[in-house]
Amino acid sequence: VLTPSGVYDRQFVARVIFSDESARRRLNSIIHPAVGRRLREFLDEQDPDATAAFVAIPLMRPEHRVQLALDEVWVLEVSPDEALRRLVAGRGMSEEDARARLRAQLDNEARRALSDVVLDNSGTPEHLRAQLEELLGRGV
Repeated sequence: VLTPSGVYDRQFVARVIFSDESARRRLNSIIHPAVGRRLREFLDEQDPDATAAFVAIPLMRPEHRVQLALDEVWVLEVSPDEALRRLVAGRGMSEEDARARLRAQLDNEARRALSDVVLDNSGTPEHLRAQLEELLGRGV
């Protein structure tokens, strides 16, 4: 979907897929397998002696762990109110669009149930970095 100037209209697509479950399922059925294949290719290209590779997946689903052969799942958690605030302030979304996006995602409880490690992302980037450094220092 393109704007009149020929640029991909990310906001329009987001409004559609976060308000229409059927459209989201159709898009996910196209994108997720392609992303999974590319991710596996990328991981296969990495140093086999590396101790870890991190993959950022914005919308974790139960099937991702198996489909992507993930050894561990780490989740960044923030309160629903803070997530809403960040989408509106940081991305310039309307509150309605931000709420629709959040409703389409797993809630914190569901993400926690799928994860091995939960990181508190309600503070500063430095606070998050300190948590990561602590975990990596412990060999997690």
